[in-house]
Amino acid sequence: MAGDAATVAALMYLIKPTMDRIFISKDAGAIPFILLAIVVIALLKGGFTYGHRYFMAYVTQRVMVNIRNDLYSHLQTLSLPFYLTTTTGQIMARATEDVRTLEDAVTAIPQKIICDGLTIIFLACMLFYLNWSWALICIGVFPLIAYPLVIFARKLRRINRQAQYKMGDIYSLLEEKISAMKVIQAFGMEDQEVKRMKEENSHFLSIMMRVWRTVALQSPIMEFLSTLGICAVIGLGGYAVIKEIGTPGTFFAFIGAMSSIYAPIKGFASLNQQMQRASAGMDRIFAIMDMEPTVKEKPNAIKLESFKSEIALENVSFAYEKGNLVLKYINLKIKKGEMLALVGPSGGGKTTLVHLLPRFFDPTDGRIAIDGYDLRDVTFKSLRQLIGMVTQDVILFNDTVANNIAYGATNVTMEDIKRASEIANAIEFIEDMPQKYDTIIGERGVMLSGGEKQRIAIARAVLRDPPILLLDEATSHLDMQSERMVQEALDHLMQHRTTLVIAHRLSTVQKATRIVVLNKGEIVEEGVHSELLARKGLYQHLYSLQFIE
Repeated sequence: MAGDAATVAALMYLIKPTMDRIFISKDAGAIPFILLAIVVIALLKGGFTYGHRYFMAYVTQRVMVNIRNDLYSHLQTLSLPFYLTTTTGQIMARATEDVRTLEDAVTAIPQKIICDGLTIIFLACMLFYLNWSWALICIGVFPLIAYPLVIFARKLRRINRQAQYKMGDIYSLLEEKISAMKVIQAFGMEDQEVKRMKEENSHFLSIMMRVWRTVALQSPIMEFLSTLGICAVIGLGGYAVIKEIGTPGTFFAFIGAMSSIYAPIKGFASLNQQMQRASAGMDRIFAIMDMEPTVKEKPNAIKLESFKSEIALENVSFAYEKGNLVLKYINLKIKKGEMLALVGPSGGGKTTLVHLLPRFFDPTDGRIAIDGYDLRDVTFKSLRQLIGMVTQDVILFNDTVANNIAYGATNVTMEDIKRASEIANAIEFIEDMPQKYDTIIGERGVMLSGGEKQRIAIARAVLRDPPILLLDEATSHLDMQSERMVQEALDHLMQHRTTLVIAHRLSTVQKATRIVVLNKGEIVEEGVHSELLARKGLYQHLYSLQFIE
């Protein structure tokens, strides 16, 4: 960049000997030397320009790779509450749109600031060398140019931040509506959704036009202020040449250098928009990067090697929002090998309680311990290796059947995968697929039925072979045949394991070693099926409705 800037100044300086030696003094012998100098400097400039652009691009791409990797790695560390309160679209916008604006800026800004900045310095030195009094007049215009740049910068940063937040809203809308396209088409809401997207885009357009009005205004202001400086030098320089105080070569070299020095200064005005977009993007990226997980692993956390005796919840309370307890002073002991069913009305805290065990959240009060070890004192990895989960909302990936089953497991063979499929009652439908275990099942497992998804999820849990199993309404929303197949697979999976099951079907409840009834965050009943029916309490009421949530 320094070489590029220096050659620009050298080419401008050659105007002086070209005018004075060739056109004024008529020195024919000077022509070959001046032409050779121009060619050599032009070649050097081309080499320097190629070099700094190529290497700057390399640096930029390395920086962007690091930022994307760091951002994704940091997202993996953030706790579940972050994902419950931040839309997927906003996260996607920061990981794509904001990183892209930063990439554009990292490519352009250093080149402009360093290369153009050095060009200004070299040309300014040359101006003072040619005529210091004229140079002082030019430099005097600089503060007039700098002031509007500062004003525009503040305004652009504020508007660009609004634009990037609005783009995040558009990403959120796209993600939500694309994933819900079946519902939109089923209810005939296509026109309304198109209208809503048009309104969001219209709002984004109005914000962007405010940006470009500001950008468009910068250029004429900069042009006018630059023209004032040029006019002053033309007047003084022309007078000096007429009075033979200076040579025409000096005058034209000065005008050429001054025009060249104003070009990068005006370039800073156009760069202003990029800088402010990048600044707003960086604010949004680092707002995530600076976030701390709400559930943290202690630096000296111990590794939980196995599960030997019991899980204990001691006076456990939990609130998503301060002052609004979802669980209230839960005391519960679950022995190894026990099957505990959690039942009760919706909103009673069943799922929340289950989510506390793998430390998706930490209790607001009280503690949860495995074999006497507080979960907050053990490593995430060792804790979660002891736990397997099967939920009603199965998460599958756009990958092969085999890779979905093996997800989270290490050192598994195809025989292990097939054995897990057999235990999960999944092997029959997998063998009927076109590529069997190599079949791509689509985003979120769209190529599978609800029951097939559940059995893939059960096979995944079987392969991990965890001693503790969490079942969150794993058979809900299934038809009778699918439920029977899934329930058989679950029966195989629960053998010789400690199981907490959020019960939806009566058949599951009746097999439980113990049933805990939760209502409004409190344990209101506890016992086996026959005992709870005899008490004629909430459990008996739910049973009489032939539905347990």
